[in-house]
Amino acid sequence: MARANKEATKTIEAENLFTDHMMPMDNTNGLLNLSISGLVDSTVTVQRAYNAKGSDSTGTWRDVTQYVVGDSVNGFVEKVIEGGREGREAYRVGIKTGDYGTDTVICLITQ
Repeated sequence: MARANKEATKTIEAENLFTDHMMPMDNTNGLLNLSISGLVDSTVTVQRAYNAKGSDSTGTWRDVTQYVVGDSVNGFVEKVIEGGREGREAYRVGIKTGDYGTDTVICLITQ
């Protein structure tokens, strides 16, 4: 059964760390809200993986978009992720290997 989480959050102070994954639900029209705070010198990546409907496992993670300090206002990014059909896509956000600087970044995905 697909995860029914309402949010996934992670405080990141190292590379190769991500939030738990979130799957858009039909009652949100496939939209997820993304908030990133504390961004100074790292690169934050949103990733997507596809899975079979009803499965909690995901396929291979692929990069969707990245955010750097130039994309933020005072280190804060607020975006809407336009997902697809319920239970078919999973999203996570975090800092990939080699993309961590010196900051403490808080990443949050909500429905």
